[in-house]
Amino acid sequence: MGSPHDLPTARTMLPNDRWLCLFVWCKACHYQAPADLRAIIASGRGDVLVKDLRFRCAECGSPLTDHVTMVKDALRVQPKFGRFVR
Repeated sequence: MGSPHDLPTARTMLPNDRWLCLFVWCKACHYQAPADLRAIIASGRGDVLVKDLRFRCAECGSPLTDHVTMVKDALRVQPKFGRFVR
């Protein structure tokens, strides 16, 4: 198993954001959107491991969210979405 230093952060994902996406969805209202990596970094959370990031739904305000890292090509098969806030 790799060290914690091998796990992705928003800052380490950003150079690959042409093809990688941190996709977040709300378990309460089913809203879904890609997370804004630049905004996460600007808020001072850029070095937090992606697995430890917590999000709040931009639509209903619920903290009941989940996320996955995926290739941006997969977004073409997702319904329309907005942006998530931290």
